[in-house]
Amino acid sequence: MGEETQKSKMKPAGCFLLIIVAVLIVMFAARIWWEQDPMGPMRLAFGIKTKIKDEASAHTPEYHKDSAWLVKPALIHPTASFRVDGAEGRSPEASVDVFYIHPTSGFANDRWNAAYDDAKATARSNSLAIKSHLTAFNQEARLFAPKYRQANFGAFFDTSGQNLQAFMLAYSDVVKAFDYYITNLNEGRPFFIAAHSQGSMHAIPLLMQRLKGTDAGKRMIAAYLVGWPVSVEADIPALGFNACERAEDTNCIISWQTFGMDGNADMLTAYMKSTPGFTGKPRAGTSMLCTNPLTWTVGGTASSNDHKGAIDMYVDTTPIPAVSKDRFGAQCDKNGALFLDRQLKGNVWEQYQMSGLNMHAYDYNLFYMNLIDNIEQRKKAWFLRTQTQSD
Repeated sequence: MGEETQKSKMKPAGCFLLIIVAVLIVMFAARIWWEQDPMGPMRLAFGIKTKIKDEASAHTPEYHKDSAWLVKPALIHPTASFRVDGAEGRSPEASVDVFYIHPTSGFANDRWNAAYDDAKATARSNSLAIKSHLTAFNQEARLFAPKYRQANFGAFFDTSGQNLQAFMLAYSDVVKAFDYYITNLNEGRPFFIAAHSQGSMHAIPLLMQRLKGTDAGKRMIAAYLVGWPVSVEADIPALGFNACERAEDTNCIISWQTFGMDGNADMLTAYMKSTPGFTGKPRAGTSMLCTNPLTWTVGGTASSNDHKGAIDMYVDTTPIPAVSKDRFGAQCDKNGALFLDRQLKGNVWEQYQMSGLNMHAYDYNLFYMNLIDNIEQRKKAWFLRTQTQSD
């Protein structure tokens, strides 16, 4: 482990807190989703059929090998190189990096953790997450996206507590990948953290354990922790980084979770009411961080005039389609969920929509062009700030 991350090694108390938080996360999330999501047959189909104690761990990824990475500069999958029409023509100066942690792409129900090199999970990551998320960074940054032994989809709906071990194994791989990246690949460069869903769940403690108070942490331009709840009062004070409040803020955290107009975010508010944060304080009575990706402020309302464009979601390896003609505003509600100002229609927006008009799968797609611009804004602001400090 490198010098920068060595001093952030997990202390016993911190490890205990993480375990307690993780237990409550998975138990309450499972109960809430089982009770409120009407897609019961699908949940039953993906429920893990085995006992985790009987499961042999999938072989450990070795991050000095290309086979342990979805994307890195010497290993660029074609989908990572795609650019949307409206973003072409920019000349990237690869003076910064992005370390991206992909969401769940394993759906097998015969084991708790997917093998890091599972062919089907890897194909899904490349055709969905890399194409719809990571490509937003490919004009401004070198791309790094590790494979890891992710918890399979069914683990999120377990109520026995076995899923805790699955999530902890996945997180241990993410930590190892990040340690290897910082020590051997980063070369002292500023970088973004980007993640979604299960990836963001792992990225949150990663900030606390590997970046808080470190030299590497000082080089973090921003962390896009999308698609997983972050409590402003009960989580952020423990992570070592503030919430980003403006489009040009750096060394800070961004997060949002998207719902259609008149959607129902009760499962998120129930989670907040029922779990402790990383500070050890209850999340009950606190608000989720809601960065409005149309204005990049915390909270507030933005109109469709602020929307620069979405990209449709096609889960395949064809090029990114042209920017969607759909335009919409968005508003953070009092609890910290982000609601669109109109309901999007058509199969392209409804195919992966969850109950309660939850647009979770589209969190990045919906604000893709705003995100591209914001990455450039924060990168420029980081260099301006560091240059000013050195003068």
